Amino acid sequence: MAETEREARPLSLYLSLTLRTGALAALALIVVGLLWAGASGYRPGESPVLPIAKLFRSAMLLSPLGVLNLGMLVLLLTPIAGLVVAGTVFLLEKDWRYAAVSGAVLLVLLAGTLLSA
Repeated sequence: MAETEREARPLSLYLSLTLRTGALAALALIVVGLLWAGASGYRPGESPVLPIAKLFRSAMLLSPLGVLNLGMLVLLLTPIAGLVVAGTVFLLEKDWRYAAVSGAVLLVLLAGTLLSA
C-alpha cells in the first residue's frame, strides 16, 4: 500500500463515519417526527419551522414538530461536523495547509451565519 493511501485512510474512515452517522440520525429523527406529526393530527397550514430557542425545548418535551425540526438541524450540521473532523485529523497529522483551509471554511460559514441573522 502506498504511503499516501495509508495516510488518507484515517481521514476517510473518520469522515465517512461522521457523515454516515449524522445522515442516519437525521433520517431517523425526520421520519419519526413526520410519522408522529401525521398521527397526532398536524395540519399542513401550521408552520412546521421552529426558532432555535423553541426547538430544543420542544424536542425535550417530545413534541412531534420539535423532533422533526431537530432532525432537520442535525441534517444541516452534519457537513459542518465533517469539516471539523477533517480539520482535526489534518491538525493531528500536522498537515497545516489543509488544517488552515478547513479552519478558513469554518470561519466563512460562521461569518455567513452571524451576518445573516
